[in-house]
Amino acid sequence: MPCRTAILTFAMGAILAAPLSASDRTWGFVNADDRKEMIYGLPDSDDVVLTIGCSDYLKGISVTFTPETTQMKDGRKATLVLATDSDTQSFKGKAVYQEFYGFSIIEAENVPVGTLRPLVTSGEDLHVELQDEAMIIPVGNAKKKFAKMFKACGV
Repeated sequence: MPCRTAILTFAMGAILAAPLSASDRTWGFVNADDRKEMIYGLPDSDDVVLTIGCSDYLKGISVTFTPETTQMKDGRKATLVLATDSDTQSFKGKAVYQEFYGFSIIEAENVPVGTLRPLVTSGEDLHVELQDEAMIIPVGNAKKKFAKMFKACGV
């Protein structure tokens, strides 16, 4: 019965292999020729929750949020709220449908650096809100990476 043994071994391996979860999300810094971004999500995956940075194809500093539950039609206006314990800022954006993935992201362009920088460099957590959806993202260990990103963007 080598076949049954192989199947059981594979099944046990699949059960014992711990899949990545939301608690494994972390910040990464991308410093490519066409973009400089801080990305919060699961490493080496398509799970990207929040992106903050500059690129050749967007105006100024942009904030992009991928809602987990809220779905919006392409082009619909949206207000993205970012907050710390001491400050709350609202940024106007729009839904952009990602055809490859089958869902929309919320993208705010030309975000004022003077209001954004303190949100990601002063507190331990960043609260992200969109309509009825809210998420808390830790930023404490990413403050130095954010400083690099802002410098690379020239702001």
